[in-house]
Amino acid sequence: MSSITDALSKLDPANDNHWTQDGLPRLDTIRILAGNPGLSREQVTAAAPDFNRASAQAAAGAQQAGAGTTPAAP
Repeated sequence: MSSITDALSKLDPANDNHWTQDGLPRLDTIRILAGNPGLSREQVTAAAPDFNRASAQAAAGAQQAGAGTTPAAP
């Protein structure tokens, strides 16, 4: 996993400080999480073209839905 996608996976959809008003990941936050102060919006978009706050919320909801389930026996 690239440092950008790893950083994106750490964003909290409920934290307004992680997102712009347009629902995009805040560059300052991604730069800190990725450990790369030179990241550009274009690099983030190229790494995850469809990533936004709504998709992060959907992914978090899917993870929570599966968290309490027990895998079926083979």
